[in-house]
Amino acid sequence: EFNQILRHPQCSFFGNVTVGKEVALSELKQLYHAVVLAYGAASDRSLNVPGEDLKGSFAARAFVNWYNGHPHYANLNPDLRQSGGAVIVGNGNVAIDIARILLKPRSELQTTDIADHALDVLETSKIRNVHIVGRRGPAQAAWTTAELREVTSLDQSNVSMKDDEMSLDEIDTETVAKTRAAKRAMGLLQDVHARAPSATADRALHLRFLLSPQEMIASDHKAQQLAAVRLQRNRLDGPAGKRSAVPTAETEDIECSLLFRSVGYKSEAMSG
Repeated sequence: EFNQILRHPQCSFFGNVTVGKEVALSELKQLYHAVVLAYGAASDRSLNVPGEDLKGSFAARAFVNWYNGHPHYANLNPDLRQSGGAVIVGNGNVAIDIARILLKPRSELQTTDIADHALDVLETSKIRNVHIVGRRGPAQAAWTTAELREVTSLDQSNVSMKDDEMSLDEIDTETVAKTRAAKRAMGLLQDVHARAPSATADRALHLRFLLSPQEMIASDHKAQQLAAVRLQRNRLDGPAGKRSAVPTAETEDIECSLLFRSVGYKSEAMSG
Protein backbone atom coordinates (compact mmCIF):
# COMPACT_ATOMS: atom_id res chain seq x y z
CA GLU A 1 0.00 0.00 0.00
CA PHE A 2 2.85 2.38 0.82
CA ASN A 3 4.48 1.71 -2.55
CA GLN A 4 1.18 2.28 -4.33
CA ILE A 5 0.79 5.68 -2.69
CA LEU A 6 4.32 6.75 -3.62
CA ARG A 7 3.78 5.68 -7.22
CA HIS A 8 0.73 7.90 -7.52
CA PRO A 9 1.47 10.74 -9.99
CA GLN A 10 0.17 13.33 -7.50
CA CYS A 11 2.42 12.14 -4.67
CA SER A 12 6.01 13.32 -4.16
CA PHE A 13 8.49 12.48 -1.41
CA PHE A 14 11.28 14.82 -0.29
CA GLY A 15 13.70 13.43 2.30
CA ASN A 16 16.48 15.00 4.39
CA VAL A 17 14.56 18.25 4.59
CA THR A 18 14.09 20.14 7.86
CA VAL A 19 11.10 22.46 7.83
CA GLY A 20 12.19 25.77 9.30
CA LYS A 21 15.75 25.28 8.06
CA GLU A 22 15.88 24.23 4.42
CA VAL A 23 12.35 25.43 3.76
CA ALA A 24 10.08 27.74 5.76
CA LEU A 25 6.59 26.74 6.81
CA SER A 26 5.34 29.98 5.25
CA GLU A 27 6.76 28.87 1.91
CA LEU A 28 4.90 25.57 2.09
CA LYS A 29 1.67 27.40 2.85
CA GLN A 30 2.14 29.44 -0.30
CA LEU A 31 2.83 26.38 -2.45
CA TYR A 32 0.07 24.04 -1.22
CA HIS A 33 -3.62 24.34 -0.45
CA ALA A 34 -3.15 22.60 2.90
CA VAL A 35 -0.15 21.73 5.10
CA VAL A 36 -0.51 18.89 7.61
CA LEU A 37 2.06 18.81 10.43
CA ALA A 38 2.64 15.14 11.32
CA TYR A 39 6.24 15.28 12.52
CA GLY A 40 5.79 13.48 15.83
CA ALA A 41 7.53 14.15 19.12
CA ALA A 42 11.24 14.81 18.76
CA SER A 43 12.05 15.70 22.36
CA ASP A 44 11.93 13.78 25.63
CA ARG A 45 9.82 14.76 28.59
CA SER A 46 11.84 15.64 31.64
CA LEU A 47 11.13 14.74 35.25
CA ASN A 48 11.67 18.33 36.41
CA VAL A 49 13.40 17.29 39.63
CA PRO A 50 16.68 18.47 41.17
CA GLY A 51 19.75 16.56 39.98
CA GLU A 52 18.24 15.45 36.69
CA ASP A 53 21.38 16.57 34.83
CA LEU A 54 23.80 14.49 36.94
CA LYS A 55 26.16 12.08 35.19
CA GLY A 56 24.40 8.76 34.78
CA SER A 57 20.97 10.28 34.10
CA PHE A 58 19.77 9.59 30.56
CA ALA A 59 16.66 9.92 28.46
CA ALA A 60 15.42 6.45 27.55
CA ARG A 61 15.33 7.37 23.87
CA ALA A 62 19.06 8.18 23.87
CA PHE A 63 19.99 4.85 25.47
CA VAL A 64 17.72 2.86 23.14
CA ASN A 65 19.16 4.64 20.09
CA TRP A 66 22.66 3.93 21.41
CA TYR A 67 22.24 0.18 21.65
CA ASN A 68 20.26 0.05 18.41
CA GLY A 69 23.15 1.63 16.51
CA HIS A 70 21.79 5.10 15.71
CA PRO A 71 24.85 7.05 14.47
CA HIS A 72 23.86 10.22 16.33
CA TYR A 73 24.13 8.38 19.66
CA ALA A 74 27.26 6.28 19.06
CA ASN A 75 29.25 8.42 21.52
CA LEU A 76 26.73 8.28 24.37
CA ASN A 77 29.10 6.05 26.37
CA PRO A 78 26.99 5.12 29.41
CA ASP A 79 29.21 3.91 32.24
CA LEU A 80 27.96 0.43 33.13
CA ARG A 81 31.06 -0.49 35.10
CA GLN A 82 29.69 0.94 38.35
CA SER A 83 27.78 -1.46 40.57
CA GLY A 84 25.22 0.99 41.93
CA GLY A 85 22.34 -0.45 39.96
CA ALA A 86 19.95 1.18 37.50
CA VAL A 87 16.57 2.83 37.92
CA ILE A 88 14.15 3.13 35.01
CA VAL A 89 11.32 5.60 35.53
CA GLY A 90 8.23 4.56 33.59
CA ASN A 91 5.96 1.55 33.23
CA GLY A 92 5.86 1.05 29.47
CA ASN A 93 7.46 -1.21 26.89
CA VAL A 94 10.49 1.07 26.49
CA ALA A 95 11.29 0.66 30.19
CA ILE A 96 10.88 -3.10 29.82
CA ASP A 97 13.22 -3.18 26.83
CA ILE A 98 15.96 -1.25 28.63
CA ALA A 99 15.71 -3.61 31.61
CA ARG A 100 15.96 -6.57 29.25
CA ILE A 101 19.12 -5.21 27.65
CA LEU A 102 20.75 -4.52 31.03
CA LEU A 103 19.91 -7.93 32.50
CA LYS A 104 20.15 -10.28 29.54
CA PRO A 105 23.33 -12.43 29.39
CA ARG A 106 25.80 -11.47 26.67
CA SER A 107 25.51 -14.93 25.09
CA GLU A 108 21.87 -14.19 24.33
CA LEU A 109 22.46 -10.61 23.20
CA GLN A 110 25.01 -11.83 20.64
CA THR A 111 22.22 -13.47 18.64
CA THR A 112 20.30 -10.17 18.33
CA ASP A 113 20.90 -7.17 16.07
CA ILE A 114 22.22 -5.01 18.92
CA ALA A 115 25.05 -2.66 17.91
CA ASP A 116 28.58 -4.03 18.33
CA HIS A 117 29.77 -1.02 20.34
CA ALA A 118 26.88 -1.51 22.78
CA LEU A 119 27.60 -5.21 23.08
CA ASP A 120 31.22 -4.47 24.00
CA VAL A 121 30.15 -2.04 26.74
CA LEU A 122 27.46 -4.38 28.08
CA GLU A 123 30.08 -7.12 28.39
CA THR A 124 31.84 -5.00 31.04
CA SER A 125 28.62 -4.15 32.87
CA LYS A 126 28.49 -4.54 36.64
CA ILE A 127 24.80 -3.65 36.81
CA ARG A 128 23.08 -6.45 38.69
CA ASN A 129 19.99 -4.70 40.06
CA VAL A 130 17.47 -2.95 37.82
CA HIS A 131 14.47 -1.12 39.29
CA ILE A 132 11.49 -0.21 37.10
CA VAL A 133 9.52 2.50 38.88
CA GLY A 134 5.98 3.64 38.10
CA ARG A 135 4.06 6.52 39.67
CA ARG A 136 0.78 4.59 39.67
CA GLY A 137 -0.11 0.99 40.44
CA PRO A 138 0.32 -2.27 38.51
CA ALA A 139 -3.20 -1.99 37.08
CA GLN A 140 -2.20 1.25 35.28
CA ALA A 141 1.07 -0.06 33.80
CA ALA A 142 1.24 0.50 30.03
CA TRP A 143 3.45 -2.44 29.06
CA THR A 144 2.15 -5.37 27.03
CA THR A 145 1.90 -8.87 28.43
CA ALA A 146 4.31 -10.23 25.81
CA GLU A 147 7.08 -7.78 26.76
CA LEU A 148 6.44 -8.31 30.46
CA ARG A 149 6.59 -12.08 30.06
CA GLU A 150 9.97 -11.93 28.33
CA VAL A 151 11.67 -9.68 30.89
CA THR A 152 10.32 -11.69 33.82
CA SER A 153 11.64 -14.93 32.28
CA LEU A 154 15.28 -13.96 31.76
CA ASP A 155 17.94 -16.48 32.69
CA GLN A 156 20.07 -15.63 35.74
CA SER A 157 17.56 -13.02 36.96
CA ASN A 158 15.11 -13.00 39.85
CA VAL A 159 12.08 -10.70 39.88
CA SER A 160 10.83 -9.01 43.02
CA MET A 161 7.76 -6.94 43.91
CA LYS A 162 6.41 -5.61 47.18
CA ASP A 163 3.15 -6.96 48.63
CA ASP A 164 1.69 -3.57 49.46
CA GLU A 165 2.43 -2.18 45.99
CA MET A 166 0.84 -5.20 44.33
CA SER A 167 -2.37 -4.91 46.34
CA LEU A 168 -5.34 -3.62 44.31
CA ASP A 169 -8.15 -1.57 45.76
CA GLU A 170 -11.79 -2.19 44.86
CA ILE A 171 -11.75 0.16 41.85
CA ASP A 172 -8.67 -1.42 40.26
CA THR A 173 -9.88 -4.94 41.03
CA GLU A 174 -13.09 -4.29 39.11
CA THR A 175 -11.25 -2.58 36.25
CA VAL A 176 -8.78 -5.43 35.81
CA ALA A 177 -11.60 -8.01 35.89
CA LYS A 178 -13.39 -6.23 33.04
CA THR A 179 -10.39 -5.74 30.74
CA ARG A 180 -8.86 -8.79 29.08
CA ALA A 181 -5.39 -7.29 28.47
CA ALA A 182 -5.17 -5.89 32.01
CA LYS A 183 -6.38 -9.18 33.45
CA ARG A 184 -3.67 -11.12 31.60
CA ALA A 185 -0.90 -8.70 32.58
CA MET A 186 -2.01 -8.61 36.22
CA GLY A 187 -2.28 -12.37 36.32
CA LEU A 188 1.29 -12.68 35.00
CA LEU A 189 2.55 -10.22 37.61
CA GLN A 190 0.85 -12.15 40.39
CA ASP A 191 2.29 -15.45 39.14
CA VAL A 192 5.80 -13.98 39.01
CA HIS A 193 5.36 -12.41 42.44
CA ALA A 194 4.46 -15.81 43.90
CA ARG A 195 7.41 -17.52 42.22
CA ALA A 196 10.24 -18.72 44.45
CA PRO A 197 13.55 -16.92 43.75
CA SER A 198 16.39 -18.84 42.19
CA ALA A 199 19.40 -19.44 44.41
CA THR A 200 21.75 -19.32 41.41
CA ALA A 201 20.52 -16.03 39.89
CA ASP A 202 23.08 -13.22 40.07
CA ARG A 203 20.81 -10.42 38.79
CA ALA A 204 17.50 -9.00 39.90
CA LEU A 205 14.65 -7.02 38.39
CA HIS A 206 12.64 -5.00 40.91
CA LEU A 207 9.18 -3.90 39.76
CA ARG A 208 8.11 -0.95 41.89
CA PHE A 209 4.83 0.96 41.88
CA LEU A 210 3.25 4.06 43.43
CA LEU A 211 6.55 5.96 43.48
CA SER A 212 7.60 9.23 41.82
CA PRO A 213 11.13 10.70 41.60
CA GLN A 214 11.53 13.63 43.95
CA GLU A 215 15.27 14.23 43.72
CA MET A 216 18.42 12.73 42.23
CA ILE A 217 21.25 12.59 44.73
CA ALA A 218 24.89 13.16 43.82
CA SER A 219 27.78 11.03 45.01
CA ASP A 220 29.93 12.26 47.89
CA HIS A 221 33.01 10.85 46.17
CA LYS A 222 32.57 11.65 42.46
CA ALA A 223 31.66 15.12 41.31
CA GLN A 224 28.27 15.38 39.61
CA GLN A 225 27.86 11.59 39.55
CA LEU A 226 24.45 10.10 40.29
CA ALA A 227 24.46 7.97 43.44
CA ALA A 228 20.78 7.56 44.34
CA VAL A 229 17.26 8.69 43.59
CA ARG A 230 14.79 9.83 46.23
CA LEU A 231 11.28 8.59 45.52
CA GLN A 232 8.03 9.87 46.94
CA ARG A 233 5.28 7.41 47.85
CA ASN A 234 1.96 7.94 46.07
CA ARG A 235 -1.59 6.85 46.66
CA LEU A 236 -4.24 6.43 43.98
CA ASP A 237 -7.24 8.67 43.71
CA GLY A 238 -10.06 9.12 41.22
CA PRO A 239 -12.53 6.88 39.35
CA ALA A 240 -11.76 3.94 37.07
CA GLY A 241 -9.93 5.00 33.93
CA LYS A 242 -8.93 8.34 35.47
CA ARG A 243 -6.80 7.29 38.41
CA SER A 244 -4.20 9.82 39.47
CA ALA A 245 -1.12 9.53 41.66
CA VAL A 246 -1.38 11.69 44.78
CA PRO A 247 1.92 12.26 46.65
CA THR A 248 2.25 11.44 50.34
CA ALA A 249 4.88 12.48 52.88
CA GLU A 250 6.68 9.10 52.71
CA THR A 251 9.95 8.85 50.77
CA GLU A 252 12.43 6.12 49.88
CA ASP A 253 15.99 6.26 48.50
CA ILE A 254 17.27 3.75 45.96
CA GLU A 255 20.99 3.59 45.23
CA CYS A 256 21.79 3.77 41.54
CA SER A 257 24.59 4.87 39.23
CA LEU A 258 22.26 5.01 36.23
CA LEU A 259 18.77 6.41 35.77
CA PHE A 260 16.71 6.30 32.59
CA ARG A 261 13.74 8.60 32.07
CA SER A 262 11.08 6.70 30.14
CA VAL A 263 8.14 9.03 30.68
CA GLY A 264 7.16 9.82 27.11
CA TYR A 265 7.97 12.42 24.49
CA LYS A 266 6.96 15.94 23.58
CA SER A 267 6.76 17.81 20.28
CA GLU A 268 8.97 20.75 19.48
CA ALA A 269 7.22 23.90 18.32
CA MET A 270 7.76 24.77 14.67
CA SER A 271 8.29 28.40 13.81
CA GLY A 272 5.63 29.91 11.60
